[in-house]
Amino acid sequence: MRCILKTLTIEIPNDSIAERVVWMLNHFTIDGLIIKENSTYNISDIENSISQSVTELNLINEGKLTAKPIEELFNEL
Repeated sequence: MRCILKTLTIEIPNDSIAERVVWMLNHFTIDGLIIKENSTYNISDIENSISQSVTELNLINEGKLTAKPIEELFNEL
């Protein structure tokens, strides 16, 4: 028997309601339900973040800012 997967997107503007919905859906994970959380981001926030990152990289290349070793980043993860 072939299993057909369905993907549903539920937009919940209230964190309190979202927590309750996820709590309820978690009861179905034993039956194979997979819950994936997707967040939407403001384009302006993303552009600002990228701009700040480029600025910081340029400052590092110019020697005006010191970068942390990559090992510190991995240790944080």
